Amino acid sequence: AWVSRAGLVAQGMLALDALDEEAFGQVAPALRVVPVTSELWPCVVMTFARHATIFGDPDAEILWLYDGLARRGAVNGPSADDEYLVERCRLRLLLETGELTRVRTQLESGPYPRRRFPTIDAHLQLVTGAEERGRAIAEAAARAPGTPARDRGELLLLHAAAALRCGRVEEARRVLASAHANIQRLGVLSAYVTVPREDVEALLDLQVDPPPAAVMARELMRAGHGKDAAMVVLTPRELEVLRQSARHGSLAAVASALSVSVNTIKKQRVSLYAKLGVNDLQDAVLRARQLGLITT
Repeated sequence: AWVSRAGLVAQGMLALDALDEEAFGQVAPALRVVPVTSELWPCVVMTFARHATIFGDPDAEILWLYDGLARRGAVNGPSADDEYLVERCRLRLLLETGELTRVRTQLESGPYPRRRFPTIDAHLQLVTGAEERGRAIAEAAARAPGTPARDRGELLLLHAAAALRCGRVEEARRVLASAHANIQRLGVLSAYVTVPREDVEALLDLQVDPPPAAVMARELMRAGHGKDAAMVVLTPRELEVLRQSARHGSLAAVASALSVSVNTIKKQRVSLYAKLGVNDLQDAVLRARQLGLITT
């Protein structure tokens, strides 16, 4: 049964690589019933996360993932390869749903080093306007010998997209040519769909005769999830005030805990409320929990 299921996972991934949703649909029902305790479950998560990114509904898929994690008892599991794979899928889905602040928080303070998620990190930098940083991350990871071959095409596309946003048109053309060659050699057409749609369109507009596979991928692309999402960035001091406020509540207690005046805490809360888009402490704490800024 394990071998049979592993074969279904491989079929599913190959179908997604080729952007063949019909073929994926033939194996999807059998993959959905793989037990969460199975060693194959993280690979199943990877197939459905990829499908959600390309064709499906990332919002619904992440709920399915959280349900599985709860039953698996591994939300904060050991740093094993399979749990890393699940975390990578979770971050990808969060990115697709526009949960940019939560993605940033997890990259900075999650259980795995940030460098292990270069595609997600470069994508995050790109969609939040940090094009130069995204370009540097994608370029370095694409050249790294340990980068999985499946990721290299996406990283090259992210590098080209960031370069184009920075006005480096010739660099974008050169890297895009490398991306096309990599994607066609490996047959991973889905790489075109994992980069923001507006960037893929801008890149293909650079070419008089883009590869047919890239044109096909562009036609299949959904409107980007979380396109209008904004990332909430708090200073270390604001984050500490928020955490102490969630713990103590009153202005006087927070001021005492941080050894500052009550007026100072008042001013810092005003700044917090503005950044979080709320009007009171209760809503601020709720919003911060939703964003993953605080967990207690």
